[in-house]
Amino acid sequence: MFQGRARSGRRSLLSTLRSLESTSRGTSYYLSLPWDKNGLIDENYRWPEGKVAYHFHSDYIYAPHSNFAGCFSMVGMQGCQQQINYPDWCIEYLGTMMHEMLHALGFYHEQSRYDRDDYVTIVWENIASGMGHNFKKYSSEVVTGFGEDYDYSSVMHYGPYAFTTNGMKTIVTKDPNAQIGQREDLSEVDVKKLMKMYNC
Repeated sequence: MFQGRARSGRRSLLSTLRSLESTSRGTSYYLSLPWDKNGLIDENYRWPEGKVAYHFHSDYIYAPHSNFAGCFSMVGMQGCQQQINYPDWCIEYLGTMMHEMLHALGFYHEQSRYDRDDYVTIVWENIASGMGHNFKKYSSEVVTGFGEDYDYSSVMHYGPYAFTTNGMKTIVTKDPNAQIGQREDLSEVDVKKLMKMYNC
């Protein structure tokens, strides 16, 4: 499973939320799709609108045709236009595209929560060289769970072998029955967080 990356910006999630333009229907984002493969990018951006009361307009989120290595997005609003990198291989996976879109909307990785050590163990020695920053843990002053429990099923949670260097697990769940790394749909908690974030 390919893992999306969040590029850190100058703003934390909480400061981003304070700066977003909120309306009674949620926040408007601006979307520009200069290319689209089989309509997948458009589907990715239209589909969540039925779950959460935000909507996209042209020219805010920009998804150019790029084969620069990796799927990634800045976290939250960064300047006048938000660019998401979607190389060809990335858009084969709708859930991976959703993952990057949620970064743009202000989400960090679920395993970056301040309380993640109560739910998962990060196996640092199995993480590929130079990839450890993807497993950074943030304080509650930077990342908020909006009062929701840790969500193993979040589309923002890495899978157990994310960035492995040796084929062994890099994330081990403390609940032996928990499954992590799904890229099929927003989880129920993902939707709740979005609704709280944008006052829907």
